[in-house]
Amino acid sequence: MRARGPRRLPRRSERFASLIRIDTINGRAAEEIALSARFDDLAAAFASERFRLGSEDPTIKAIEWLTPFGKGSRVTIVGAPRAGKSEALRRLALALAGQPGLQLLVALAGVRPEELSTWSQQAPEPAVAVSFAASPDAQGHAVERVIDQARRLVTRGADVAVLIDTLAWLAPHAARKVLAAARRLVDGGSLTVIATAREQVGGETTVIALDPQLTSIRRFPALDLVASGTIRPELLVGEAGAQAIARARAEAMEA
Repeated sequence: MRARGPRRLPRRSERFASLIRIDTINGRAAEEIALSARFDDLAAAFASERFRLGSEDPTIKAIEWLTPFGKGSRVTIVGAPRAGKSEALRRLALALAGQPGLQLLVALAGVRPEELSTWSQQAPEPAVAVSFAASPDAQGHAVERVIDQARRLVTRGADVAVLIDTLAWLAPHAARKVLAAARRLVDGGSLTVIATAREQVGGETTVIALDPQLTSIRRFPALDLVASGTIRPELLVGEAGAQAIARARAEAMEA
């Protein structure tokens, strides 16, 4: 697939230039392709192109190798309060900001006011940001706006990742709708959704579970390997990699 359009210079925390918009896809006008089919009607497939994060952070390294995800994955970072979900998402944002050809959108909904400032200083600037003082409806609308923007980009052939902190205050059906938007389109773009939540939402292809006890004593990586997992990991890391993950999970259950 060849996508063409004007580019912009890398922003803070980014290593590569990004497309401002996509004008043509394989020589066809992007608008023509976008209007030719509804997003939900387009054929989807499991993620098979893994994100290589290249981070030296111990938790991010553990996530990359033991709970792999790729373009089109549906990911939740789950755990009890103070398990480190928001911090893990911020560090993933920094790692993903350097991925060539990936458009990154961040939605903050229901976070602490202090975290709004922290994101702007340490990670890609959020597309929307509302604190926990906003109503669940306001939080849901904010996240939906970003997801709608991402869907439009994906139908034009782009690879987009939406990072959301958090789905915790959304109604269950609203949270599932947001997560369900993630997919890899056959012969097209991809939408990856990575969101924090108190517990699994349902429909995930990857669950990253954090252990609050390990986080509290600063023992990293703070990954709960028994509760974590990826559907069809062999598509991302091959059969040998999938077997290595299974062995690590078995050892964790025996410990």
